Amino acid sequence: MTRDSIELAQSGKISRDYGHCLYARENEGYVHIYDLFVKPDYRGQGLSRSLLEAAISGIRAKGYSGEIQIVTSVEGLASYYGKLGLQVFSYYG
Repeated sequence: MTRDSIELAQSGKISRDYGHCLYARENEGYVHIYDLFVKPDYRGQGLSRSLLEAAISGIRAKGYSGEIQIVTSVEGLASYYGKLGLQVFSYYG
């Protein structure tokens, strides 16, 4: 297996017309969701949850059963992400 195929096996992208969610398995052994985006015209419709749930399902389908992490700088999102089962790191810069 080449390095490129290993990286592809350990990362993923959920892409929809309204946005995307990117994730990767890090060297330390955890999966990190590092980009969640919903286009402005589609916000407020619960679509970020749909993207996150699809990403979590994709991660679990690849056989990963450990912690899935996300970092947020939006104070109100920490509890929202936690309710989805994500390990949340808050950054209020």
